[in-house]
Amino acid sequence: MSQSPATLIARNTSSQEFIDFCNARHIDVVAISKRYGKPLLPGPGVHFEDFNIMCDFYEALARDGQSEHFGIDWALAQNDDFKHAGPVMFLANRVRSWRSFIPIGLDYINKFTTGFRYSVTEKPQDGVYVIECVVHPLARPCKQLLEHHFATLSQMCYRAIPDMVFHEISFQHSGNAKSPILDTAFRCPVQFNADANRMTADLSILDIAPSKSAKVIRRGLNAYLDFQLRRVKKEHSNMTALVSSSIPGLLGGRQVSLKQIADALEINPKKLQRLLAEENTSFSEILDMTRRTMAVRYLSETDMTLNHIAQLLDYASQETLIQAFHRWHGMTPSEFRASAQSIGAQNSGPHNNRPQG
Repeated sequence: MSQSPATLIARNTSSQEFIDFCNARHIDVVAISKRYGKPLLPGPGVHFEDFNIMCDFYEALARDGQSEHFGIDWALAQNDDFKHAGPVMFLANRVRSWRSFIPIGLDYINKFTTGFRYSVTEKPQDGVYVIECVVHPLARPCKQLLEHHFATLSQMCYRAIPDMVFHEISFQHSGNAKSPILDTAFRCPVQFNADANRMTADLSILDIAPSKSAKVIRRGLNAYLDFQLRRVKKEHSNMTALVSSSIPGLLGGRQVSLKQIADALEINPKKLQRLLAEENTSFSEILDMTRRTMAVRYLSETDMTLNHIAQLLDYASQETLIQAFHRWHGMTPSEFRASAQSIGAQNSGPHNNRPQG
């Protein structure tokens, strides 16, 4: 493959809850993040990170906390509202069955990392469906991060689907299948040293309508929006800064709108428009500037395709992104990327070849 380890990406949202979780276990999370040269914590918003650094980071946290299953510990410690999963909850509230939702949800997850690749397969002859996660061959050891993903997915399923049943969980890495925490997280047999990373569940679940758990879904979505907005309120005194700090965490789920943010702020959309006008701006201008900033970062720091970037920024198509980028910079995204890579090659030293967060 032409892709190098430095181009494997993971989109990560830091939170005070995560810092508190680590501190309670006497893990110096801030010192560990500095060790890897990344401002992973603390800070509001979404941080675009090197996937392999995230893998190393989680493994270091496990070692420092002397926790064989740190990733699962953190998944179990999260609140029922799953603030980080707001866009997924948003999607779940708009499909007729879990059969429709699961591919959408997995596609959403796939957009946030190139280190893991999720897929789902139905096996009617066995009465099961299988969620499989393929780890990129250039990824470094990622036991903790992978276990965290699987445990978080299982907790979301158990809380959103009352009749959820997993038959088996399997991991390619080694581990102790008798560890009590595995039963708490997965409620089914767990196999290590397997031929694939899989979650096998009852096929009948796919025909259940999400409406049965609509209250859980709506609560998760509302908590996510409130969380995004509350944490930036503490840092910003003006409406422009508040709205602009909220947008990055909401992009990617096709739910960023003036009304959505106004509802979360519990103010009338027209009032929000007026407050922004008093600061000589508008929601559309803030959204445009946010997309401009994020597009530059994605093009400079990753090898993602233009179509992938367009999806992350909620553009209808790759062509729409190209038109917007030409309006911003007078050149195409491809021309900008080529120029940025040329400058980066001239300025990079032997230990400066990774994008900075």
